[in-house]
Amino acid sequence: VGGPAAKAGLKPGDRITKVQGSAVVSFTDVVRQVAAITVGQSVTFTIRRGDSEQQIKVTAGEGL
Repeated sequence: VGGPAAKAGLKPGDRITKVQGSAVVSFTDVVRQVAAITVGQSVTFTIRRGDSEQQIKVTAGEGL
C-alpha cells in the first residue's frame, strides 16, 4: 500500500496480463519479471480491470 505501483494507479483486483509487452501466464511470471527491474526504471504493465484492458506506467522504486 502506497508503493510505486499503487501511486501509478494499480489497484487490488487488477490482473496483470503483460509486463513490458511480455505475456504473463502465472504469478511466477510477474515475480520473475518484476525482480529483473532496477530502481528508477519505468515499466509498463498491461492490466485487466473489470471488462477493460489498460496500460499503467510505473517507475520502479524500493519495494515495487
